[in-house]
Amino acid sequence: QPLSPLASFCTDVGTPANLKVDSAAEFIGQKSDFVKFTKRRGVDVTYAEPYRHEIGRIDVQIREAKKKWQENKCNKQVPRRLWNYGIKYATQVMQVTPMEGRRTGYEEVTGKTPDISELLDFEFYDLVWFWNDVHPSLGDDAKDLGRWLGNSKKVGTGMTYFILTRSGKVISTSSVQHVTQEDVRNDDTKAKVDLFNEELRAKLNEEEHMIPVPDGANTIDDTDQNLRLLAQLADQDRNTVEGNGDSEEVRRSYETNVEDALKGEEDEFDQLDSLVGATVQFNKPEGVAYGKVTKRARDDKGAGVGTANKNPLLDTREFEIQMDDGTFERHQANVIAENIYAQTDDEGRESLLLEEIYGHRTDGNAIPISRGYTLNKNGEQRKKVTTAGWHIKVRWTDGSTDELPLSVVKESNPIELAEYAVVAGITEEPAFTWWVPHVLRTRNRIIKKAHIIKKAAKYWRTTNKFGIELPHSVEEALALDKKNGNTFWRDALKKEMGNVRVAFRPEDKYSAEDVRRGKAKHLIGFTEIKCHVIFDVKMDFTRKARFVAGGHLTDAPACMTYSSVVSRDSVRLAFMIAALNGLDVSATDVGNAYLNAECREKVWFQAGLECGEQEEGKVMIITRALYGLKSSGAAWRAMFSEFIINQLGFTSTIVDQDVYRRKSFYKDENGVSVPYYELLLVYVDDVLLVSKNPNDVMDRIGQTFRLKEGFGKPTTYLGAEVFHHRDVNGRPSWALGSGKYVKNVVTQVKAMLNKDGDVLKSYTKKEREHLAPIHPDYHPELDSSDLLGEKLHSRYQQIIGMLRWAVELGRIDIQIDVAIMSQYLAAPRVGHLEAVYGIIRYLDNYPDKRLVMSALPVKYPDYVEEGFNHKADWKDFYGEVIEEDPAGMPVPLGPAVKIRTFLDADHAGNVVTRRSHTGILIFVNNSLIVQYSKKQNTVESATFGAEMVAMRVARDLTVALRVKLKMFGVRLDGPADFFCDNDSVVKNASIPTSMLAKKHNSVNYHIIRESAAAGILRVAKIPTGDNYSDALTKILPLFKRIQLLNNLLYLPSECNLIEDDEKVSGET
Repeated sequence: QPLSPLASFCTDVGTPANLKVDSAAEFIGQKSDFVKFTKRRGVDVTYAEPYRHEIGRIDVQIREAKKKWQENKCNKQVPRRLWNYGIKYATQVMQVTPMEGRRTGYEEVTGKTPDISELLDFEFYDLVWFWNDVHPSLGDDAKDLGRWLGNSKKVGTGMTYFILTRSGKVISTSSVQHVTQEDVRNDDTKAKVDLFNEELRAKLNEEEHMIPVPDGANTIDDTDQNLRLLAQLADQDRNTVEGNGDSEEVRRSYETNVEDALKGEEDEFDQLDSLVGATVQFNKPEGVAYGKVTKRARDDKGAGVGTANKNPLLDTREFEIQMDDGTFERHQANVIAENIYAQTDDEGRESLLLEEIYGHRTDGNAIPISRGYTLNKNGEQRKKVTTAGWHIKVRWTDGSTDELPLSVVKESNPIELAEYAVVAGITEEPAFTWWVPHVLRTRNRIIKKAHIIKKAAKYWRTTNKFGIELPHSVEEALALDKKNGNTFWRDALKKEMGNVRVAFRPEDKYSAEDVRRGKAKHLIGFTEIKCHVIFDVKMDFTRKARFVAGGHLTDAPACMTYSSVVSRDSVRLAFMIAALNGLDVSATDVGNAYLNAECREKVWFQAGLECGEQEEGKVMIITRALYGLKSSGAAWRAMFSEFIINQLGFTSTIVDQDVYRRKSFYKDENGVSVPYYELLLVYVDDVLLVSKNPNDVMDRIGQTFRLKEGFGKPTTYLGAEVFHHRDVNGRPSWALGSGKYVKNVVTQVKAMLNKDGDVLKSYTKKEREHLAPIHPDYHPELDSSDLLGEKLHSRYQQIIGMLRWAVELGRIDIQIDVAIMSQYLAAPRVGHLEAVYGIIRYLDNYPDKRLVMSALPVKYPDYVEEGFNHKADWKDFYGEVIEEDPAGMPVPLGPAVKIRTFLDADHAGNVVTRRSHTGILIFVNNSLIVQYSKKQNTVESATFGAEMVAMRVARDLTVALRVKLKMFGVRLDGPADFFCDNDSVVKNASIPTSMLAKKHNSVNYHIIRESAAAGILRVAKIPTGDNYSDALTKILPLFKRIQLLNNLLYLPSECNLIEDDEKVSGET
């Protein structure tokens, strides 16, 4: 009925002066209500020509309103009988939404700014609570469930809504409230919601209220239109979820690899055999022989010989190998793999032995003799340190040759290169003169050292990995495929490009040269970058390609590139909270995470061969967060955070922006719903969830993003091994270990020494007396040995970086050693590097120690509790001070936890600067959460000052931890207990009437005392022998470290793993 909306418009807005309509009978009939109404109102009506769509804009808006109704109906499963409410809601939203850069329709017609407040609280068909009594109470019995259908403008004074009740009737009421996700996670509420939905479906049974539709007529629920819309929504969803150009093909390629497809004799093609093309070395009685894998061996019937296995060492397939002398041999895949692994390092690089240097050349960049010197401040000549422009031709013992940069050969074979330079008469060249004389002088010593360890200098080939030649460009990769008669590199490239294809779109109108000249106006301000493909070989010999952007060519601001990650303390707290509340822990890894987010930078690149022959040379505009761009990490984090908050219903804890909480419920043994907080932690694309039922959330994440290997109990997280442990009371808890990481560090350092022709030294007789990482009498500040050269300086920094991460993973037994040696990163000496090797040697002997995240409550002996001043009255000194709670703090749930802080300081430990060293350990219940070992910023004249500084730092760390626990929803058990072994500091911090003798410590003094007055902390004295933090302030012998840390770090044999219990139970 056209009159009804027109009459409403005239009443609500006003009578229009002009109105244009089509030539439908309802509009042109002289006796129609529409014509009578417009004449009575004085509206000038014009008509469109019959059978021509001249109105245009109204047709578009009607189509948009229908589309919005269809979207709501599909997304929220709205019954079709509610179409009138759905269309009305859609048009109300459209009235106040600006289109195509213009003002809103409401503003254009009325000249007023629209009030959208009544549309902000709810969306169409939202599940709500409503109170319909005359004087409603706030109890649960007075409220009922309903569905929100829109604003009821004719009823009430404002903010009154249409609510669909369980009886199928629509009422108007203003007492409406959301049904939150927290409500639905309560099993009782969820049961009510399920019952409500079932009753509503029965009342609105569409089959009983169908209106016959004439043949050929269209309805608002036109089936074809509905299906098209659903397909469109599905396509949009798939592009967002997969991040792929060809989603199905790429998904299949990611879910399987070459070895997965090989089952016994089912593989029929040589191109499926990933070993084809590999170079293999065989040790034979007559010497070393080399061969190349050419194809799969087959029996008389043409079937492949042997059975494939994903583990190359269990693969019994046979291959034909062409030897260097032209003969052919057959070997099983496991034999080939074993030989390849034996001749490569852990990263698959092949080591080669030098046979001779047979030539050299320069490329024009070499510095001539005339410019081979520089002048210092005193005008003295100094030789330039350079290797630029020189290339050395070498022949290896396997008969192959290479042309390598001078710097590479100098590092691997300095003596041979120096001797060649003498013979070739090039020792006066700037690239040689600064180092050759020194090498020749020390030649005998170097040879003797190599003879002692019976090792020859090696060059580690970077052009091969696991015996397979690595391409450095797409063209080279395709050429290798052609040479080897397979498509391994092409397939790897196709798989990668299919996956990243969604990250950029072609610009078909303009060429690359047009864009560079500024002819493409819409691309002005865009930066051209280079993209390239990195090729690699996995341990199972499958090929891998990675397409990356040259993000170094952009200048993105810090606000676009900064991306936070979850802290170590938060991860440990999460495992402790899981043990405290009996929650499960689940972990997952989001695949190709960055590609799900939109690109924040304006960048483009010219497509290469990797994009396909049809798109090669085209301008490609990057639209997704491609790997290599500076802003990609921040873009992914923002996108994933929005998903966690808006889709999963979590809330950011703010104190750690990458930890999210959500209130949920579980049923106890009595069937009572118990509230608790779920925690979700994110480190880039690694997700950790603490929950009673983690599968629901993980399934939701898996429906939106591709998970690499599904989800489940974590075995590793951020480099730490995770073990499901059982504490002394038999309660499940978690343990964090670093054994695999530490063993890998030791292996890498041994490999570095091996390249130098050196080994990790054993303990000397004197060192066996302490067996500590560093000798207790060693003072690195007094070390006067030579400064390290560039190569060893870099190695020192690299090893310190690896050791720092080991400390992050829980190796507090080396924290003081690493902290002290980290002070010399800028200018390390030879003695410092030897000390660091000592730390590695200690880790080699004690590789695996674990931290247990125990939630066992703290129980003090009577004498410890008596050490606290329970009668302290601070009111006369600091007034009624209380601990301030953080804004947005949730109501704490679950058992209360106790914080314990141990602190100490090594007064004037540095004999040169006389700086003291602070050590702090903070526990929540029996879990070590915070560890701190650092040199103090000031020089203190007495032990009291150093200990007071340490206590102030401990106070700051403890306050931060208390705030974090509160924002995580954890209940605190009174003040934190501080333990210090300095009697004067304890008295000043616990006795209100004690006076400060040293005024320069007054700030620390009052901060600590006011915190005690506010109930944040209390202080007691502890004997030095019981103070755990003493191990973080000074270098101690091993037996003293064990005495202090024995209750904190566990050997694997001391851990009671739940998996071991289950294994024993299953065997029984």
